[in-house]
Amino acid sequence: NRRRGLAGRVKSEDVEVSRMILVHGVPFDQLVERNGQPPSAGQERKQQAELYKLKRETPEQRAERLRKQEEENTSIIQEVPKAFDFQVIGEEAVNGRSAYVLQATPHPGYHAQGKYANMLSKVAGKLWVDKQDLGWIKVDGQVIQPFSMGLFLVRLLRGSHITMEQTRVDDGTWMP
Repeated sequence: NRRRGLAGRVKSEDVEVSRMILVHGVPFDQLVERNGQPPSAGQERKQQAELYKLKRETPEQRAERLRKQEEENTSIIQEVPKAFDFQVIGEEAVNGRSAYVLQATPHPGYHAQGKYANMLSKVAGKLWVDKQDLGWIKVDGQVIQPFSMGLFLVRLLRGSHITMEQTRVDDGTWMP
């Protein structure tokens, strides 16, 4: 994470390294280091408490938590076709998989529905979609209007660059 001043110069930078582990088939990001240092004792306790809570979940609690997560994920995914105008601009191989390359431009007059959907109209970019199963492989976007997520979570300024990639695992699931 890089934070820039008004002139666009980097003011500060944080580098986090995490390990993704599966807990009952659910991904859990475990912080390994931040800026070259291991997690503090407090961060370690908090992580261990979250991990312990996940491991002790009943099947019913897990199902409810996953249902809520799926509902949030589905709501923003359902907003994407409403929020953007897409144009196929080519085909490329990404990580050995054939993909369509789409240009995504915010749709004029789009009105966000859902928790994070308001950010969609403030980003433009490219999307690589797997030709075989239509899962998205890669997103490369640029912020065209500043926006915030959460009260103190993140604020992205115009010109910020967003890249996300996924890889397909054996059973057809796409993982970040």
